Amino acid sequence: MPGAALAAAGQPYVEALDTNRFDVGASFQTVFRGAYVLGARASVTKQRQDHQFGEITERDRHQTTFAEATLRRAAGRHTLVGGVAVERDAFRPIDLPPFGYAFTVIPLVRNGMAARRAVSTALVADTASIVTMEAVDNGFALAVPGAMDAGIGDPLFWGALVIGLAVAWPITFLVNRWLIGRGRGHAVVHGAH
Repeated sequence: MPGAALAAAGQPYVEALDTNRFDVGASFQTVFRGAYVLGARASVTKQRQDHQFGEITERDRHQTTFAEATLRRAAGRHTLVGGVAVERDAFRPIDLPPFGYAFTVIPLVRNGMAARRAVSTALVADTASIVTMEAVDNGFALAVPGAMDAGIGDPLFWGALVIGLAVAWPITFLVNRWLIGRGRGHAVVHGAH
């Protein structure tokens, strides 16, 4: 509806996506020891996206790195091929809060703790909690028949997820309480404030 405005803001609602992308790649092939063909390829893709939803803008960065090496040789009427490939995808939201250990590390560094000590403190404080929560939740999902094969639109998927988290939470709470009672876990973080 061109020119339409939302009643609350009185301004047109803008929804937009701005993408900038950079790709670079290289390829190499040579004869090796007179009988083998050695080949290599590599590429890097960087992408920046700005998503706008009305007055809200979310920015993110994507990077994909790929490398491959192959070795070929003719053997009569056949060609023998061996190779190895590796790919790494990275996604970094800029406007969204960080997850995992960063919730503990960033405030500690902002309060003057050295980054190395903040990381080790976060590892001590959060690892047992994260491992317990994930192990119980994933163990529950594995125990429910068909839950691992259920699609995102299947009620079995969501039911197993919700019940698994509900089962994992009190167990994780007890683990954290036990650690804090012994001066470990989050008690270490609280001692750093």
